[in-house]
Amino acid sequence: SIAEKHDATIAQVLLSWGVQRGTSVIPKSVQEERLKSNFTLIQLGSEDMEAIDSVHKKPGLHRQLLVSPIIDTVNGTVWGWTHEQLGWNLDNAGYWKS
Repeated sequence: SIAEKHDATIAQVLLSWGVQRGTSVIPKSVQEERLKSNFTLIQLGSEDMEAIDSVHKKPGLHRQLLVSPIIDTVNGTVWGWTHEQLGWNLDNAGYWKS
């Protein structure tokens, strides 16, 4: 795994991934050891970044979990916009298409 490769925790990998892609990352923990480890970011290579970026693209792994009246899982729309118009490769139920 990427975490084992870098001798890091899964949390450190995901926090590092978020920071490297320019996302504001706000980790939360009440355990002192985890709080300290969250400050230790690792440098992920492009291969690692691409691997994490593509996890949700594997068929059946991505599922839209938001339950809201603005999401129509019958017609595959969000606020009247189709998944295709939003640039999402999802079927109407919110699963990633292969």
